[in-house]
Amino acid sequence: IFVGLRRAKDDLKRRINARVKRMVAAGLEQEVAALLEEPAGLSDQAAAAVGYAEMIAYLRGRTTREEAIERIKINTRRLAKKQRTWHRRWRDVCWFDLAEDADAEAVAQDILRSVDFGRGR
Repeated sequence: IFVGLRRAKDDLKRRINARVKRMVAAGLEQEVAALLEEPAGLSDQAAAAVGYAEMIAYLRGRTTREEAIERIKINTRRLAKKQRTWHRRWRDVCWFDLAEDADAEAVAQDILRSVDFGRGR
């Protein structure tokens, strides 16, 4: 059984923006700077990851801090859109649309009530 959770685009955008703000406040810039100082550095794949790539551009003087943060938000939203598109191809997914103020426990209970784990939704 595959269970998918969906949010409205406006809610998702607000949540992504808030998450990026928390990441920056929690020390994303310092984390990336420390990783760049490591003798082994970052792999190309890690350096291209959303969040790291934009912060590396800032730390190397190619953009401002504010521009880097805005690019993280934009690129995270683009990644979320790609994921939504990719997941649409999956068959037999039981999708649940989440309210903006959805409670995790209530959502879990709704899923358990709604899904017939023997045959799908």
